[in-house]
Amino acid sequence: KLSALLLRNSWKVVSEPLTSLHRARLEAMATLSVWLRDVLDDLCHLKLRDVTDFEWQRFLRPSPDEGEGRLTLKCLNSCLHYGYEYLGCQATPIFTPRANNYIVAFTQALSAHLGSIMVGPHAANKVELVKGIGLLCGQFVSTLHCSPLTDKTAIGRAFEGLAQASSWACFSEVDTLSAPTLAVLSQMMHTIVTALQAKRTTCQLPAGREIPLRPTFAVILTHTPPALSSAPTWRLPLSLSPLFRSFSLPQPEATVVFRAYCSTLGLRAPRALASKLTLLHTMARDQLSPTCLPLSTLCH
Repeated sequence: KLSALLLRNSWKVVSEPLTSLHRARLEAMATLSVWLRDVLDDLCHLKLRDVTDFEWQRFLRPSPDEGEGRLTLKCLNSCLHYGYEYLGCQATPIFTPRANNYIVAFTQALSAHLGSIMVGPHAANKVELVKGIGLLCGQFVSTLHCSPLTDKTAIGRAFEGLAQASSWACFSEVDTLSAPTLAVLSQMMHTIVTALQAKRTTCQLPAGREIPLRPTFAVILTHTPPALSSAPTWRLPLSLSPLFRSFSLPQPEATVVFRAYCSTLGLRAPRALASKLTLLHTMARDQLSPTCLPLSTLCH
């Protein structure tokens, strides 16, 4: 029904055309529906019979918390509170099977009050995936694009504000930071994580200031490895390795991306169209430069 509305570009009962806001909402709903349908198809194919099965528990499941009267999100043995943050109408990224695995790793790290670092090419859309997970959890994700000119004072202020506001932050291209800035990031992260794991409500910063803490604090780092194998490989400093869970995110499968994109356009038979577009994309990729086929633009 969502695809039919997008294809007709008008409502079924009222003859008024769809506005840009309504179309954006329907496209986001169609993208999420394709992902949820794939999840349900996998669960039905496995023929699960018990709620304790791993394949059932590894997916993000909302459930009401009768004790606190709020919605919680469960994934394996981790339990997160829904943020109820108003994020507006925004584009939803395309969740792939590899993204489902990252959701498991991210929720496990968050329940242990640790951060996560995503390693993958630019086409993997790492920042968009983090924002998509924040959309599912009702959390606002602030993005900081790192560079060699990023000031260490700005990093310290960002961590101080994130710990007090209980917000999520994504530091993209963390490998471009200078050594003094990485040292400040490591020191602030170690101080906040130690306080959260000790279940303290306040934290004493290295500068001597005491700030309140909230347990939903989360930090995600992204790193893009060099395209050339001969180029030097950046590694996470030893001071940051115990504080972050690493995860490798490859480029998404073209079939999944094209199928979700065809569904958001309202086209019929998106599976058949996706297989044909994947074949066309493969043939063009072998003959053209990779920069001429920006598959990543369809993932968000």
